[in-house]
Amino acid sequence: MVALTIFAIGLLGLAYLQVALIRQNSGAQYMAQASLAANQMLGNIWAAGRSNVGDFNGMNTCTNNLPGTGNAAAVAAAWSTLVANTLPQGCGSVQFYTPNGTATAGTSVTLPAIATISVQWGTPMGGQHQLNVSTEILLP
Repeated sequence: MVALTIFAIGLLGLAYLQVALIRQNSGAQYMAQASLAANQMLGNIWAAGRSNVGDFNGMNTCTNNLPGTGNAAAVAAAWSTLVANTLPQGCGSVQFYTPNGTATAGTSVTLPAIATISVQWGTPMGGQHQLNVSTEILLP
């Protein structure tokens, strides 16, 4: 009887570890997808060129604040769909900052500037996660 009790406790411990492992693996998968999405947006910003980089400033898919026209609008819509489809309750935003850390407003961004891409997603338990990726944009 004692041996069965000890064996049952051991099995319960293994079951708990399995659940914890699955939860951690899921979190790592979402973090990787968020990182990929943020880096994809950085690539889109760099590809837009100096004259169009500011079109992405202030973009926020969480509040549906997307660029209205041009290439940036199409890129933002595609990125919004990607983030929403790959992450639970996923959304993202782009904000440019001056090199001294002041947020810029509007589409007039003076380069060099710091681009910060934030990707947020929800967890099954109701929590929220956020990944921020920042880089300095220097375009010729």
